[in-house]
Amino acid sequence: MGAQLNPACEQAECSTRRLDDDSLRTLVGYALPLVVCCLYLFRFGTRRRLEEPRQYTLNEGSVPHDRAAHGTERLSDDTLSQIDGVRGQISSLVFLADGMHLVCACKAEKTIRMWNTEDHGKGEPLMNTGVAVNVIASSKDGKSIVTGDMDGKVVVWDTSLQRRCEAAERHGRMITALDVSSLHVASGSNDGTVRLWKMGEPGSPLAPGPLMHHSSYRISSVKFSPAGSHIASACAHWDCSVKVWHTRTGDQIASVRIDSSPTHSLSWSSDGRRLFAGCSNGSVRCFDTFTRKLSKVVEPRPGDDSISFLRVSDSDQLLISFSAPGRTVDIWDIRDTPAYQSLHSYRRCVSATISPDDLHLASSGDDTKISIRNLSGVVEASYFFHRLGPFLGHSEPVCLTFSAPVC
Repeated sequence: MGAQLNPACEQAECSTRRLDDDSLRTLVGYALPLVVCCLYLFRFGTRRRLEEPRQYTLNEGSVPHDRAAHGTERLSDDTLSQIDGVRGQISSLVFLADGMHLVCACKAEKTIRMWNTEDHGKGEPLMNTGVAVNVIASSKDGKSIVTGDMDGKVVVWDTSLQRRCEAAERHGRMITALDVSSLHVASGSNDGTVRLWKMGEPGSPLAPGPLMHHSSYRISSVKFSPAGSHIASACAHWDCSVKVWHTRTGDQIASVRIDSSPTHSLSWSSDGRRLFAGCSNGSVRCFDTFTRKLSKVVEPRPGDDSISFLRVSDSDQLLISFSAPGRTVDIWDIRDTPAYQSLHSYRRCVSATISPDDLHLASSGDDTKISIRNLSGVVEASYFFHRLGPFLGHSEPVCLTFSAPVC
């Protein structure tokens, strides 16, 4: 009898399995479209929230975008947020490495302020400097910021603790230029010198003695190469050349006469091969360290359009320039040069900086408000991606000292 019941049990068990499999298939058939629909709606809603312009005020909390009729200025379509709460003109702006935190120096307040741009413009505790800060720079890991003040002192601050880490009397006169590599700090001053030292060792200069330009002229820019092995410096005078130095030894390895007008800003390409220089006549030149040739990138412009700030995107296809006298930020296409017209411009800017991912522009105006703008909304997405080509890496050749004519 047991032998007769076994086939019936097996048949019932098989029927139960088929029923369970059919139920599972039915459940998956209904659930999968529902999950896909939820994911789509979540992504669409998140994108709408990210793209929606917002305005934030530190003293009043968040301000809705639709309050333009009640006295709040309506933001432009590419403005993600606007930060209010700075007292006095901003002398310098810089993004930290995470791209979320923005730091500014206020001369009148003699303070450093930091905000989280993704947390409703929430401000961090003030860092009192005790003296007016002229320039500011951020370390590559975002853990430290370096300030240069009017008294010739360079100070390193801890961004997480909001306190001073180290300070040194680097120059006898006002600090006019700063840059930070992964390990080193460079500062330039009104005394015409550039000084290098290792982060964390303020009393030990990296190179023996200061790197000299001219004792009577201001150092307008210092910029480490991407690999940090070289540093370029410029002097704001008609007769001065842009110089490239070896970081460890301090030896001068190149001296290039960029233009007939003074150079005010410098920026390296991502591979360390090309050095871009912004001049007082509004032009931008490029020095190729491989071919030793100087080429035109942006033609001179009429008026007082001295290029105070330069940034080459990581894709090496976009150039962002800021003119303090002209109060203008311009975005240039440098795939085909020279460029005669910018892709996009922003007016009435007093200071400006670019986020590490090249996607956001922070600028301040006379009203002391800081606007955070989305650059991917004004230029094509292809500009932010590398073109296919041979990989050059961070190879930076040593060049002989020479003066090159403009090609």
